Amino acid sequence: MDSISKTSSPSPPRSRVRKILYSIAAIVIFIAIAGGIMLNSYPNTILHFLVEPKLKQLVVDRLGRRYSLEMSSITLSENKDSLILTGVRITDNGKTDDGSSDTSAQNFGIATPLDRLTTDTVMIAGLDYWKLILQKGLFAGTITIRSPKIFLRPGTLPKFEKNSDLLPSFLPAVSSKVIKVENAEVYLSEGTPSQGSGVFVKKASLEFRDFFLDEPTYKKTNPTFFCKSATFHAEEISHVDSLGKTDIHVATVDGDLIDSSMNVRSVKSTTPIEEVRQVTIKQIDFSGLDWYTALAGHGLHGRKVTIHDPQIYLQNVAEIRPNSSLHIAASDLIPLPSLLPDVSLENVEVINAEVYALLPESKDISSLKRIRMSLDSFKLDHATPFTKVSSFFSNSASYGIQGESTIHTSLGMLRMNEIKGTDKTLSLSNIRLDPTLKGLKLVKLKSVEIGGLDIWKLLMREGIFAGRVNIHNPVVYLDESVTPPITSIDSVLMSDPLAFVRGVKEYPMPLLFPVTNIGSLSISGGSIHGIHFLDDPKNPPGEGDSLNDLRISLKNFNLDKNSWITHRGMLFSDAGNFSVGKVKQLTRGAIYSYATGTIHGNLGKHSLTIDSVIVHPLIPEDSFGLAFKYRTERIDFFAPKIEVAGVDYQKFFLGNGIFADSLFLRNWRMQAYGDRRRPEELRTKIEKYPHELFQQIKTPVGINRITSRDGDIRFRENWPDTTAPGTITLNHINARIGAVSNDRRHGNDSISTPIDGDLRIMNAGLISFRVAYQMQNPHFRVDAVGKIGSMNASLLNEFLAETEPFVLSGSIHSADFALHIKDSLMTGTLTPQYDSLHVKFFRWDKFPPGFVSFLANTFFMRDHNTPERDNPLFTANISAIIDRRGSVLWGLWKPIRSGIGSVVRIPEWVW
Repeated sequence: MDSISKTSSPSPPRSRVRKILYSIAAIVIFIAIAGGIMLNSYPNTILHFLVEPKLKQLVVDRLGRRYSLEMSSITLSENKDSLILTGVRITDNGKTDDGSSDTSAQNFGIATPLDRLTTDTVMIAGLDYWKLILQKGLFAGTITIRSPKIFLRPGTLPKFEKNSDLLPSFLPAVSSKVIKVENAEVYLSEGTPSQGSGVFVKKASLEFRDFFLDEPTYKKTNPTFFCKSATFHAEEISHVDSLGKTDIHVATVDGDLIDSSMNVRSVKSTTPIEEVRQVTIKQIDFSGLDWYTALAGHGLHGRKVTIHDPQIYLQNVAEIRPNSSLHIAASDLIPLPSLLPDVSLENVEVINAEVYALLPESKDISSLKRIRMSLDSFKLDHATPFTKVSSFFSNSASYGIQGESTIHTSLGMLRMNEIKGTDKTLSLSNIRLDPTLKGLKLVKLKSVEIGGLDIWKLLMREGIFAGRVNIHNPVVYLDESVTPPITSIDSVLMSDPLAFVRGVKEYPMPLLFPVTNIGSLSISGGSIHGIHFLDDPKNPPGEGDSLNDLRISLKNFNLDKNSWITHRGMLFSDAGNFSVGKVKQLTRGAIYSYATGTIHGNLGKHSLTIDSVIVHPLIPEDSFGLAFKYRTERIDFFAPKIEVAGVDYQKFFLGNGIFADSLFLRNWRMQAYGDRRRPEELRTKIEKYPHELFQQIKTPVGINRITSRDGDIRFRENWPDTTAPGTITLNHINARIGAVSNDRRHGNDSISTPIDGDLRIMNAGLISFRVAYQMQNPHFRVDAVGKIGSMNASLLNEFLAETEPFVLSGSIHSADFALHIKDSLMTGTLTPQYDSLHVKFFRWDKFPPGFVSFLANTFFMRDHNTPERDNPLFTANISAIIDRRGSVLWGLWKPIRSGIGSVVRIPEWVW
């Protein structure tokens, strides 16, 4: 019984804790089994209640409470390897949950570039369902986002706290073999979306391959786009301005986020600025782009941009307003769009650019082609002033045009063979202008160099501003009509070379460039061809004579509407010099050669210096007369230097005349030769006096003082019955001539020009004289007094022996003369003093010369006229009508000669 009792006794009760644990374990197992059944049987319900709220909260946490996420559905495929989201929308409500517009609460008013996003379908294929449910992350084979519409606006990406994570705890990683965005539309607004201006992308696509993102990957020091490959493509991109007009269109854009590149093709911009009608670009290549900075809205930064084949079509220049309200002040800053706050590029290359324009008064389009440009360290931001365009917004720049460019201007067709430039210099070479201006055949320049060009002011139509301009070897070819051959003295006097200058009254600079301001302007190696003054009218014109080595140097050149008139005498500069080199004579059939040394002019000092003047006959003296049918004088002239002071360059460059304070020449030489063996041409008109010729000069002339020192004149004549020419010389001619002017505004008929001077005849007898000549009087009015010094009469035999039938011997002590000319009447007195004057005839037709000499000396001639032997002295009273049927010199000399003959008693029929 004891054993039975022991066997059947009850066991101790279980503890309460153990019961509870078992119960919990049973519940957990049940819940696990039930949860597993739910996860497998009702996955979409799980997603709706577990995943969808967390996604919505993620949008709020990252973008701010003003943003919300909505979606039409989120579903899994039957085998749970695909997840499909439809009707996904992210919107910025711009107000609180209760409808209030007060968005100042913390973490509420955050504004990002995203205004709203909608998409038809988001498909996640190859999904690892359990990792997503167990919050291990989103792992998939392919994620496809179809037909999204993204609306962006100016703003910045959301800022996270320093210790916050990018990914939420329920989604610690995102991984996909391929992520694709297909057929996207993007709108990037430049203001509020309601304004309607911005960039539109109609069709875009994006593809990531081998994408993986978690917090350690995100926080790497060298971030990538968390994939091995990221490419995008966009088509039909356009920009709409604030007026609703599409002004930019881009065909396609392709890029690679990993290798930091982008290619833009077929860009067209309409009226980007007032002066430009259209810009087209074939292709733009970007490399080394900082996509992180660009996508964050901090600007475009990269290594290099290459712009291929841009074409710029300017507005018709004549139609551009001279003072446009669209112009920007130089002090203003660049107004970059919010989408592109700044740009910095290591290098910008422009390849094969072209510019087209229709210039004023031209019917043909002008073009510049094959333009290239390279900019280093290009930088542009909101703090950049517009004036930085003068340096192309870069540290250094170079540009150029290879090959010939053609520009049709109102002056003619302009061709340039090569253009080179930097941000500081510009050079043009082999320039040719086929002018339409009357009188010009061709203008060429070897090169033009410009330094310190202010491109900003040029583009803003303020004018041409530069530090220096050097023009090399300009060549001007004149038309034959500009310099017709000199056929008579009248053709010279009646010509007015300043008429062309006087006719240029209209301000020459176009309204586009109203001002030209250059620190220093120089022209070197210039020449003018086609000068036909000395052409023989009987021969066809050749290439004409030339002026060479033209040089001009100007300081602070400033041409505007005011200086065009007021400062023309200084060639619109503060100081200037010019020079003209030697003359090259190529005249066909020319009788004379002429040449000048270097001609120097100083505009500031109003001076002009001609180093030498030479007029030399090309026919020798012994055959000069035979070259002409009638008697013609041969002139040979040389002056080593002519100096002009007080030149009124203002009047000269205005075409108002040639005016100066003084003219000075010294050591000049002139030889005159006449062949009396040739018949004298029948005179059909009376030869003019000097004052008549002077008054006939059409160009206004005025010189206050003319000084001549140590000049020489040598006159030679050949007669039919002589073998050698007779010679008479006037040596050491010194003359001081007073004011000479044909400008009647500064004088009248009765004002006389004083002429004082002295000379030596045959390098011996000193002649001093004083003359008063009324140069503006239409009548002949001259008063002259003077005295002839002592000399040996035999010195005149060098001339008399070859021109007269006698020679003289004796001593001439002096001769006083006083002459007055009024119209054709010469009156005056002549009192010679001489001694032992004898004549010797050596040539006589009817009597032996010795017999004639004896008769003359014994019975006819008065061999002395001295105060000691003749008291009073014999004086010739001259009163004669000037014979103008012959030459002027002979008409004036004949009455004087008659007076000498009356004292000496040599009959006129003798000599």
